[in-house]
Amino acid sequence: MGLPTIDAPVFNTVLPATKTKITYRPFTVKEEKILLVAQQSADPIHTALSVLQVIKNCVQGDIDVEDLPSAEVDLIFIKLRAISVNNIVKFKIRDKEDETLYYDSEINLDEVTLTISEEFDDNEIELSEQYKILLKCPTYRDINTIPKDVTAGDLASGVFGACIDKIFTADGSVVHVFSDYTMEQQQEWIETLPGSVFTKIKKYMNALPVLEHEARYVDSKDKEQTQTLRGLSDFFYFA
Repeated sequence: MGLPTIDAPVFNTVLPATKTKITYRPFTVKEEKILLVAQQSADPIHTALSVLQVIKNCVQGDIDVEDLPSAEVDLIFIKLRAISVNNIVKFKIRDKEDETLYYDSEINLDEVTLTISEEFDDNEIELSEQYKILLKCPTYRDINTIPKDVTAGDLASGVFGACIDKIFTADGSVVHVFSDYTMEQQQEWIETLPGSVFTKIKKYMNALPVLEHEARYVDSKDKEQTQTLRGLSDFFYFA
């Protein structure tokens, strides 16, 4: 007779940017080991791949996590951490002015969400009298397909290009899906854009959803201070 199967509780949530409904379970010992090895490695790439693997293991149903915006993938991990370990995380935070001083702080992971600008929905730009550009929130896959050894300029173009969904005519008769082209072709095309269009795309990029939360602490002068935790790298350190 085999050992009994332990049924894990199941949770549901709706992701704030794409309104995708997901079902997920807590970490098991298997996932805890994956995260422990990632933390000990201190390798950002290893950490990102480990987090992605854990999320894939825990999210149920027919959802490809890599097709979600990267910020929503980060949020899923925060939700998994909250139900698997503890939603309250206590940690030491470094003083903003004196890096030798650390203070007690804590965050409630249930209160962490994405900051979404009103300008995020403004994702259609007029390129010319004939063509328009449709922008999108980069997915986890988009970001991961950018080579890790590219130069700073190519990296900027890669991230920039990841925000472009398609170029199309107003009547929809011609559609160019941007991801169908190589990174070199994308970069060459981006370099031909008018400055005004480039500025509008950068404005959209600055409005993309981001995982962030204000951490509070009381400094040595008994004054309440705040620091913004931004992106999964900040939260992962305290997880």
